[in-house]
Amino acid sequence: MKISILKILSHGFILSVVSAIEVLFSLMITNQSFYILSYDVKAAFLSFVLVLGLNILIYSFSNIIISVFINFNFISLLSIVSLIKYEKRNLPLVFNDLSLFDEITKFNDVINISDYMSLIITVIVIEIIIFISIYFIKKKIDFKSNVGIRIFGLLLSIMFILTSFHFMSANEINFEKSGPIYTFFSSINNSSDYELTNEESALLETLLDNPLNIDTSESKSNQNPPNIIIIMNEAFWDMDLLPNVTLEPNPYDYFNKLKEESTYGRFEVPVFGGGTSNTEFEILSSISTHMYSEGVMIFNHEIQRPVITLASILRNQGYYSVGLHPFWGWYYNRNTVYNYLGFDEFVTEEFIDDSKVKGYYISDETSTNVIIDKIEKIEKPLFLYAVTIQNHGPYDDGRYDSINLDLRVTAQTDDLLDQQLLETYGQGIYDAIDSLKTLITYLESSDEETIVVFFGDHLPMMGDDFKVYRDTGFLDENDDYISKHIQMRTTPFILWSNRTKESKDIGVIDAINLGPYLLDQENLSMPNYYKYLLNLSKKVPFINPVFLAMDGEYYFSDSSIYTDISSKMIAIEKDILYGDQVYESNSCDWDIKDNSTYNSNIKDMTISNAFIQGDFLIIEGSNLYKKSILYLNNDKVAFIKEDDTIKVNIELLPNSDYFTIKLKLIDTIEKTLAQSNEYTYEKQLN
Repeated sequence: MKISILKILSHGFILSVVSAIEVLFSLMITNQSFYILSYDVKAAFLSFVLVLGLNILIYSFSNIIISVFINFNFISLLSIVSLIKYEKRNLPLVFNDLSLFDEITKFNDVINISDYMSLIITVIVIEIIIFISIYFIKKKIDFKSNVGIRIFGLLLSIMFILTSFHFMSANEINFEKSGPIYTFFSSINNSSDYELTNEESALLETLLDNPLNIDTSESKSNQNPPNIIIIMNEAFWDMDLLPNVTLEPNPYDYFNKLKEESTYGRFEVPVFGGGTSNTEFEILSSISTHMYSEGVMIFNHEIQRPVITLASILRNQGYYSVGLHPFWGWYYNRNTVYNYLGFDEFVTEEFIDDSKVKGYYISDETSTNVIIDKIEKIEKPLFLYAVTIQNHGPYDDGRYDSINLDLRVTAQTDDLLDQQLLETYGQGIYDAIDSLKTLITYLESSDEETIVVFFGDHLPMMGDDFKVYRDTGFLDENDDYISKHIQMRTTPFILWSNRTKESKDIGVIDAINLGPYLLDQENLSMPNYYKYLLNLSKKVPFINPVFLAMDGEYYFSDSSIYTDISSKMIAIEKDILYGDQVYESNSCDWDIKDNSTYNSNIKDMTISNAFIQGDFLIIEGSNLYKKSILYLNNDKVAFIKEDDTIKVNIELLPNSDYFTIKLKLIDTIEKTLAQSNEYTYEKQLN
């Protein structure tokens, strides 16, 4: 086993040069809105060490050419995908995104490959130049390696990879300063392990020993609790803030009028342009996502057991908790997660018979109709959390080309794409507020006391790289970071009640503070953590991964004030999600540990009777959905749903004296959501 020092040095030099090219090219790919020299030197160096380790690792099992080919294409692909995600969502590619394959493929129309052809061609050209260079170098340097060199290379690669990975995991650096390689690999260690550290456990004990951190007053009780309806409207934002953009008629006139009889303000939300479920998680659980790496989708990875949420808290106080999302239930793993969140039922598009599509998605009008139906049919106090879908991006898809728009959008821009984006998004806003008006009008004449919270989960992504925001002058590069963040991460909300008509502006608050605020206002009991947040929010209205607001000042994450407040929050949050919930040990169980009845009210499909009437077989039962599949003797048969019955033309019936009847409700990924009993029909003799 001979080791040639000359070969090690020459092969190492080639791989080092190629690795440096790969890293520099990766940083240049994502250098869309910041200078390459602004990258953190440590992040760039660790990215180089990691890439070199990967190159040497592949080389140890193959040769230089194969190693360069595999690694160069892998790093280029990683960088391009990260760029695309950053342009579309203002978030970089992270390791957890690899598990979102189904979600990504369902929205592949969002990405136009032709927009990135110049970049792809550049990758190919650079790759050709590298291989031509290697071809000429090969004539002067022996590329062959023996067992000894390969073993040495394997050990060296492992050392490089583990060392760089260790430092990357221990030092989180923003994407803008670190680039796609550092961000992607540093996120691997942050994917699912959030157990309490020894320091956090000690801090938690300190918090438990300090009664000032918990409001120890007696539990509250509301003998006549109101219905609570929270509507998280897809990408709802006040687009009339855009300079030189006018809407006629202006749908915000009604929204602003509601403020005269509502509590209102702005939510500081954790995402921009997408990532709906993270705002959903913050609102429902009051747990801040700032303890996770940016881009981690909590629903897809971190909800593995029952969690304390508004749904479970209110359910423990006599409410019936309903989740509503007129879209795919499997998206963001909601079908499973809503069980853990403590909902009684989760209504998705498959369970909605009379759904109307406007554009490409189920309309906000449909969502409102379902909400009203639930209010009327459910006898208990109702907690309903709705996540709408109609105004989902992208907004350059021509979804309303075949209809007359309900409003005219005028913008001082000659860019046709800007105009299309504004008109499509504006129509969605018009329908969102119109649907809200329908609900409010209904509730104004209702005998049931009801609270409505209406807000947006994030700002819309109107074009790549903030196109509309830049072109209209809304986003100014000269603005400081905090001003830009508040511009791009806050959405308007109203809290309206058909019982009180008081107008109150509470400013910008963290999305996590809605739950404690609501429960306190309605004199309802809450967990210790909610009490802690309620007290904290009086001084700290919001916190995010970079800074927090406190007493009218802003403190960045490297300050002692930020560290003190954030570390306490994270210790409690980890205890709730991953620990033994000792912070709640002196209160009741606020989660729903046994949710075996989850969705039973909507998924128990039953066929109770079948008979011939005229030219049709009539099938009666309960929970017989229009979007079900009907099987007669295991063969799919078309049917008509009328009222609560199913009708089948007798010409489609099997030619036998008896046959079996069964219904299945199946989603877009072929998973059975519900199925009926197998009913045997026997023809009657005349």
